[in-house]
This record gives sequence, structure tokens and C-alpha cells, in this order.
Amino acid sequence: MTATVLRRRNGRPQACDPCRSRKVSCDHAQPICLRCQRRRQQDRCVYTISSHSVPSQLSEPRGSATPSSRPSVRADSRSSPHVSSSLSSPPSHTATPKPTASRSSGGTTTPASVPAPAPAPATALSGYLGSTSYSAVYQETSRSLSRLQGGGSSVPVQPRSGHHVGVGASRNGTSSVELTDLSPLTREMCLEVLRCLPDIASASVPPGVSPDLCIGWVSVAVSRVLHSVQTHLRSFCDPDVDDASLGELARVLCANTARPVSEDDEDVDAWLAQFSGENLRWESLGLLFTSRDVVSGWKSAGRGGRNPLDYVGLCIELARKFSDGNLLQLHLLFRRTHMESIGMGDAGISCWRAHAETVALLTFLGLHAEPETSSYTPTFISELRRRLFAYIYNVDKVSASFQGRPPLLSCHYVSPPLPLDIPDEDFVGGDEALRRAVVHLDEKGWNTTGRVSTATLIRARVKLAYLKDELIGLVLSPNKHTSVETLWDIKTRIHGVLAELPPALRYDPTDIDRQDIHIEVLYARMLLHVEYLQSLFFLERLLQRHGNGSGRHPDPGSRDGELVLISFDMVALTVQFWTHVDRFLGKSNNLEWLVMNYAAPGGGILCMELLRPTFTGPHHPRNTKITRSSLIQQLSLLVGFLGWVSPGAPNADLCASCRVVIQHVLDHTLNGGVTSSQNHQEQRERQEDAAPALDQPLSDVFAQGVDAENLFFGFDLLDTYDWLRDDMGTEGLSM
Repeated sequence: MTATVLRRRNGRPQACDPCRSRKVSCDHAQPICLRCQRRRQQDRCVYTISSHSVPSQLSEPRGSATPSSRPSVRADSRSSPHVSSSLSSPPSHTATPKPTASRSSGGTTTPASVPAPAPAPATALSGYLGSTSYSAVYQETSRSLSRLQGGGSSVPVQPRSGHHVGVGASRNGTSSVELTDLSPLTREMCLEVLRCLPDIASASVPPGVSPDLCIGWVSVAVSRVLHSVQTHLRSFCDPDVDDASLGELARVLCANTARPVSEDDEDVDAWLAQFSGENLRWESLGLLFTSRDVVSGWKSAGRGGRNPLDYVGLCIELARKFSDGNLLQLHLLFRRTHMESIGMGDAGISCWRAHAETVALLTFLGLHAEPETSSYTPTFISELRRRLFAYIYNVDKVSASFQGRPPLLSCHYVSPPLPLDIPDEDFVGGDEALRRAVVHLDEKGWNTTGRVSTATLIRARVKLAYLKDELIGLVLSPNKHTSVETLWDIKTRIHGVLAELPPALRYDPTDIDRQDIHIEVLYARMLLHVEYLQSLFFLERLLQRHGNGSGRHPDPGSRDGELVLISFDMVALTVQFWTHVDRFLGKSNNLEWLVMNYAAPGGGILCMELLRPTFTGPHHPRNTKITRSSLIQQLSLLVGFLGWVSPGAPNADLCASCRVVIQHVLDHTLNGGVTSSQNHQEQRERQEDAAPALDQPLSDVFAQGVDAENLFFGFDLLDTYDWLRDDMGTEGLSM
């Protein structure tokens, strides 16, 4: 007798666990599908259906709904705000509605009947659980039981590694929220966000994919959500709408947010439909606050007093109250980290905390544990998961190198393959567009058409980030015993990443003068090359710790002055973002971060070279462009770049302090400072005379939290200024 075909919540046939994890089609045969029979893995062919479970202790929101009673946002052209409660997507469970009446804060009775709460399952959704978790043995037992029962029945279990079932499930499985169920604080948070609807509705977003490689396909989602707000919430966008009406809208948005988001194999339209139209959620509004087009619309209308970052935070908090997380919520957290970096600075606790919360949700959703398969068929959801992981992993390494703090994601515990180099238009163009785009990929996943998209850039940056993670691990590890051979192996692989880049991403010094290169492509090339140089910079510092590798490498003499060469190139390349600022107007928010992350450390090495030259003669023996004059010129440009940063900018204090130090070195050099032939005691006396002028800026920023032992190598900015060390650096520095 043929077993009944198991079906998922959306009505589609249930695939077996191996086919689901490998993302291949399943013929749904029971008890063992044909694909598992051909692969001789009959013992693993299990059909598992996950159940959405809820914590019984949650009191907000309460209630559940049938399809006929779920509230939703509907297009409304009437003059008075109205919230419909009739249209919704199919529920994951049903409950018998119980007629009740609810009142808003203004005392208005809503016409909808509210269903009675459904019984809550006994356990809570736990997100991703790895092989060492408490549930692993029970999952194996459940699969064994399913095999014994012939596959005709299923045992509800928590999601397995690599599964997307239950991702984004509501916190309590309910989808109807009473306004009176919301705490006063939550209700005020809702109203604070909804009072911005007039600002949002007045904005406009260019259609299609943004040419900005930092935005790309996200502009399509922003455009769709904005259109939904302008269409379905038109009557709520009146500046004079009362709080009672906004409170009813808040109830609907909370109910929508409480619905689980399906993120299994949906295409882009099906996925976006869960956040737009009548399904607007708090994540949807949060997405709008991250859009520069929406925010710039506020400022042009004279409404720039509000901080979009605050509203993004409110939307995230509201989404968390009603949902355990989904991919759009993860994107919001990632964007909030970026906004914190721009608004509050990269070294502050707010930026670091925002990044930590992003990593927490990433691992909860299991994006770090995506196994690579030999028969991978890309879908919108699978590629979106890879892209989100790549963005966050890269930011983790950038933050760790800038701040000198341990990274929150380690290459030892992540497995996702790189996202495919698929143009954004094809990424959001549907399944057929995805299939066409895959045809133009080479065996390594690079696009062969020569186009540069967001996926092209993030693929290259993540390849460097994996190697940078190894370097950070070697530097920050308490075990300092690292072989020179290991470092040379990493260096070889760093050069290999550069050699593997497609021609469209390879930087040429003449690119800055070519007007035929699109600004986004130029920015991508320069950013990748300076990150490549930074990786070599870190590695050379490690080699310097090992005595420059003398006698351990076949050609140790070939590396003489390597650190100076790399530092010169880093500074020269980074200051071009400032000297050609007219071409990078759209990237102005990134410039202060670029100068501190890349140019400042290299500038410290150039300062050392001026104070204690490592080569004699008119120029460097390995690069005729490096002379004493060119070092002074590049440092002078760097001083100008640092001085260009506004005093009110987030990293202004760091920039100002670096600028003071470099100016002291230039003054000392150009004003005929102490030479190496002068008496050691005389140098000390001259330095003590100049100490009061240097003491305040250096102690305030550079010397804090850095002990003498670790000052020789650390990822904080002070590390490059070896001449500040008591035993070697201050000799020869006098003003």
C-alpha cells in the first residue's frame, strides 16, 4: 500500500532530509526515495516535519487566528484610516474563533472578532542546533523511529543543521494581537515609528537595482515596500492622524510580524510578498529607514532632525518581540551596524554591540553551517543566505583589524561556500533569470561576462577575509610560537587571491585618471587592492617579529625593506580617495574609515623610515619612486587627509591625534632634527624638553590600554609607531 504523501505548510510535497539538505529535487517516494536508493543511503532517507513551538511564558502577543480572522493591511482609498482583518496567508495551525471586542487607547471598538488563543506547544523553537547540542541524539532517535514506522508517520523535531524549516517562526505561533496586550512601552515604540509615516510616504526610490555596490538588489526590496506603504497605508500618512488609528495599525503590523516567514525554496517574489503589500511587518518599515533615498527625502523636506538609526533600532526591537528572526531581520541588524559605524564611530561600544547582535542572529539561523554540495542548484534564498553570511563575515574581519579585538566569527567554525558571482538583476529576476546567469559562470563561480556586481565584490573581499582571519588568529593568540613557513604559506595564498581575481576587479595605478571606468568599479578595485596590501602589511609585521625570517627562507635578502614598500603603497593609494574626492562624492561617509583603517598604520611605518632610515642613496633599492622627498610628500598628503575629517565626525579624535603625531615627525625632519650620530644623552635631553608638547595628545589616544610588551605588534593604530616605545622608539625624536 502506497504511503500518503507528506506535505509542507505551503501544500507542496515534503522532501526527505538528505534531499532537502543537499537542495536537490526529491521524488517523494516512501519509505525511501529513488535518489537515496541510487546513492545507497537508505538508512538516512527520513521525512521530517518540523513543528513551530512556542514558549508558554510569553504574554505578548496573545491569541491566534484562522484565515478569516487574521488582521492585515489592505489598500484603502477612503478618507479615514481603516484596518482590515479579513485577508491573510494560510496559517500553520487553526483555532476556533471566539467573538470578542477590543478597544484602542482612544476607546474605539474594532469591528473584528478576535479568536481565542490556541494551545501552545510544549517546547520553544531553538534555532540552529549543532552536532554537540542536547537535541542531536534525540534527532537520531526520531529518524530511527521514523524508519521503523516505514516512513508513513513523522516525528516533530527541531530543525536540523542545514535546514531552513522554522526559520523566522513567530515567537508564540500566534498571528492576532490585541492592542491591550501590548505593554505601554511597546505601544509607544509602535506609535513612535508610525508617526514617521508621512515622512516615509513622501520619499521616492529609483526603480530597479541600484548601481551602488553597497546596495544592489536591496533597492528592489525597498522600492516594493515603499510602494506598499504609499498604497496600502495612504490614509495613515496624514500628519494629523490620531494615535488611536495608528494604534490599530500597530496591532496589524504586530500580528503580521508574528506570522512565520517561509524561507525554504521561495523565489524572490514569494519571499518579498511576505514583507510587502498586505503583509507589511516591522522589518519592512525598518528596511525603509536604512535607505539613503528615503532618509534624504526627509532632509530635503526639512525633517532631518530625526535620527534614522533610532528608528531602525525601534523596528528591530519590535520585530524581536514577535519573531525569533528571519533573513530580512538579519539584514536589518547588518545595516544597523553599518549605520552605527558611520554615525557613532567604529571603535565605540555601540558599533561593537550592534555587530555582536548581528553575529548572534546569524548563528541562530544557522547561516554559518551551510555545507557545500557537489550538485548545488542556486535559488534566491540559498544565494541570499550566502551573501548575508559573506557581508557579515567580512565586516567581522574589518572590525577586528581596526579595533584589535578578537573576531566574533572564526574560520574554524564556518562552512558556507562563497556566493556565486550572479549580477543583481538576475539575482532578483526570478528562477529563469538565475538559471541563465549560472550559464555564464566559470568553474570557480566567477562571472565571465566582465560585469562587476555586489556579489563580485563581496566574493573577492571574503576570500581575503578568510586569510586575514588566520593572521588575526596568529597575532591575538597567546601562543606566540608561529613558524615562518606558516607565514610564507599564508603570503603565497594572499598573492594567489589577487591572481585569481577577474580582470574587471584588478587595480591599475592609471585607473584613477580614466573617466571611462564607472565610479563603483573604480572604488571596488581600489578597495580590494588596499585590503590586499593591508593583509601583506599584517603578515610582514609578523615576519618582522620573527627576525625578518633570516636564514629560514631561500631568499631572505629579497625581502629587505618589504614593509616600507607595502606601507608606501597603502598610503599612496588611500590618499587618492581624498585627492580625487570629486569622483568619490557618493562614498564620502567611508573616507574617514578608509584613512584610519589603511593609511594611518602605513603612515606610522613611513614616519619610522624618516626617523631611522633603512636604506641609503637617493632612492629605495627596490622602488625608485620611494625617496626621502616622496615619503615627506605622502605623509604631508596624509596630514591633509586627516585634517579634512570634520571635527564632528565619529572618528575625528583618532584622526586629529594621528595628524598631530605625523606633523611632529615632519616638523622634526624638515627643521633639521637630531641625527643618528648625535650623542644618546643629548637626544634624551632634547626629547625631555619637547615632552610637554607631545604628552597630551599621545597619552589621550595612543598609549591608553597598550602595554609595552604588546606595543610591538597589535592591531591598534599605535602599533605602527615603534618609536614611541621606551626602549627603542623615542630615541631620535625631538622637537
